Amino acid sequence: MGAFDELRQGMKDIERLSDPSTGEVRVACSEAIASGLLSMVTERFVREHPHVVVRVSGANNRDFRLLRDRSVDFLVGGIEVPFSEDDLEAVPLYRERLHVVAGSQSRWARRRKISLAELADERWLFPGDPAFSALISEAFKATGVKAPKASATIYSIHQRVSLLATANFVSALSDSVLRQNADRFALKILPVNFASPTWEVGIVTLKKRTTSAAGQAFIGSIREVARLTTKR
Repeated sequence: MGAFDELRQGMKDIERLSDPSTGEVRVACSEAIASGLLSMVTERFVREHPHVVVRVSGANNRDFRLLRDRSVDFLVGGIEVPFSEDDLEAVPLYRERLHVVAGSQSRWARRRKISLAELADERWLFPGDPAFSALISEAFKATGVKAPKASATIYSIHQRVSLLATANFVSALSDSVLRQNADRFALKILPVNFASPTWEVGIVTLKKRTTSAAGQAFIGSIREVARLTTKR
């Protein structure tokens, strides 16, 4: 009987892997990706696949341990090009960059041209990730302007966009975050020459591992939403 039970369970596992309408999808990403791209993808996917459970957890873009110990099905985030992890595969989606942003009621939102020097003494909200905070400082230094001091350093994307909506602060947000939140929180990209570097965003999976049909469908939704909302 034990052998038959194992065979029956194996058949059920195969059915789950091949049926895109059931099962679960486990994805890890940064909060910026979760607040932007993954919000759009999840809303669309759950509507189209109501019996699949989507589990999104937080991770930085190099937390490959989650893939290797099979805690998640794939990672979404910034990737290196060329990608150098031999046991992993990365599929590029689009290029990302930071923009200087304020609330639409800010006095800066009405200006047609702004220099970085004019913004140096504003109330800046810096991201909690030191790497992104460094990008802001480096963009100022590249134009010969002293980098601003942070009035607050905040990990939460939601808190930053909420504070920006008060029109009392300035910050830098990525394309992914702005596509989902600019209209909702009445944010405006300021017309300033901001030398932000760009980076590739992609999907990272474990090689030689079968992705379930539900997972493949979710990846398909990521690629489609990325295609519709970005210009490569």
